[in-house]
Amino acid sequence: RGDLRALGYYVEGKYTLTPRLHVSGRWAQMFFSQIDDGLGNDTPWDRDVNRAQVGVGYLFAPNLLGKAEYEFNWQKGHDPDDDLASVSLSLSF
Repeated sequence: RGDLRALGYYVEGKYTLTPRLHVSGRWAQMFFSQIDDGLGNDTPWDRDVNRAQVGVGYLFAPNLLGKAEYEFNWQKGHDPDDDLASVSLSLSF
Protein backbone atom coordinates (compact mmCIF):
# COMPACT_ATOMS: atom_id res chain seq x y z
CA ARG A 1 0.00 0.00 0.00
CA GLY A 2 2.94 2.30 -0.27
CA ASP A 3 5.82 3.42 1.83
CA LEU A 4 5.58 4.96 5.25
CA ARG A 5 6.04 8.71 4.92
CA ALA A 6 6.36 11.67 7.23
CA LEU A 7 6.33 15.34 6.33
CA GLY A 8 7.68 17.94 8.71
CA TYR A 9 8.77 21.56 8.81
CA TYR A 10 9.81 24.21 11.29
CA VAL A 11 10.12 27.98 11.46
CA GLU A 12 12.40 29.62 13.99
CA GLY A 13 13.57 33.06 14.98
CA LYS A 14 15.98 34.70 17.35
CA TYR A 15 15.95 38.24 18.72
CA THR A 16 18.98 39.82 20.40
CA LEU A 17 17.94 41.94 23.38
CA THR A 18 21.47 42.98 24.41
CA PRO A 19 24.90 41.91 23.15
CA ARG A 20 24.82 39.09 25.74
CA LEU A 21 21.11 38.19 25.93
CA HIS A 22 18.78 36.71 23.29
CA VAL A 23 15.35 35.09 23.12
CA SER A 24 14.28 32.52 20.54
CA GLY A 25 11.25 30.60 19.39
CA ARG A 26 10.42 27.73 17.06
CA TRP A 27 7.18 26.29 15.65
CA ALA A 28 7.26 22.79 14.14
CA GLN A 29 4.77 20.28 12.75
CA MET A 30 5.08 16.67 11.62
CA PHE A 31 2.45 14.77 9.65
CA PHE A 32 2.38 10.99 9.13
CA SER A 33 0.99 8.96 6.21
CA GLN A 34 -1.74 6.31 6.42
CA ILE A 35 -1.26 2.53 6.52
CA ASP A 36 -3.61 -0.41 6.15
CA ASP A 37 -4.63 -1.66 9.60
CA GLY A 38 -5.05 -5.26 8.34
CA LEU A 39 -8.84 -4.95 8.22
CA GLY A 40 -8.89 -2.91 5.02
CA ASN A 41 -9.02 0.46 6.77
CA ASP A 42 -6.45 3.24 6.50
CA THR A 43 -5.07 4.56 9.77
CA PRO A 44 -2.15 6.90 10.60
CA TRP A 45 1.04 5.03 11.51
CA ASP A 46 1.78 7.66 14.17
CA ARG A 47 0.07 10.70 15.64
CA ASP A 48 0.64 14.09 14.00
CA VAL A 49 2.72 16.40 16.20
CA ASN A 50 2.71 20.17 16.77
CA ARG A 51 5.54 21.77 18.76
CA ALA A 52 6.25 25.25 20.10
CA GLN A 53 9.59 25.98 21.70
CA VAL A 54 10.71 29.13 23.53
CA GLY A 55 14.15 29.85 24.91
CA VAL A 56 16.54 32.39 26.34
CA GLY A 57 20.31 32.47 25.97
CA TYR A 58 23.01 34.38 27.81
CA LEU A 59 26.63 34.83 26.73
CA PHE A 60 28.66 34.70 29.96
CA ALA A 61 31.97 35.09 28.10
CA PRO A 62 32.94 35.14 24.41
CA ASN A 63 33.17 31.32 24.47
CA LEU A 64 30.63 30.40 27.19
CA LEU A 65 26.91 30.32 26.32
CA GLY A 66 24.07 29.29 28.64
CA LYS A 67 20.57 28.49 27.39
CA ALA A 68 17.23 27.55 28.94
CA GLU A 69 14.39 26.25 26.74
CA TYR A 70 10.85 24.93 27.12
CA GLU A 71 9.06 22.84 24.49
CA PHE A 72 5.28 22.39 24.32
CA ASN A 73 4.04 19.28 22.44
CA TRP A 74 0.55 18.58 21.11
CA GLN A 75 -0.65 15.21 19.80
CA LYS A 76 -4.46 15.29 19.58
CA GLY A 77 -4.54 17.83 22.42
CA HIS A 78 -1.99 19.20 24.84
CA ASP A 79 -0.64 16.88 27.54
CA PRO A 80 1.81 18.63 29.92
CA ASP A 81 3.54 15.27 30.46
CA ASP A 82 4.76 15.48 26.83
CA ASP A 83 6.48 18.86 27.36
CA LEU A 84 10.24 19.18 27.80
CA ALA A 85 12.41 21.67 29.69
CA SER A 86 16.15 21.90 29.09
CA VAL A 87 19.14 23.86 30.34
CA SER A 88 22.54 23.80 28.65
CA LEU A 89 25.96 25.36 29.03
CA SER A 90 28.34 25.23 26.08
CA LEU A 91 32.02 26.09 26.00
CA SER A 92 33.77 26.60 22.66
CA PHE A 93 37.52 26.63 22.13
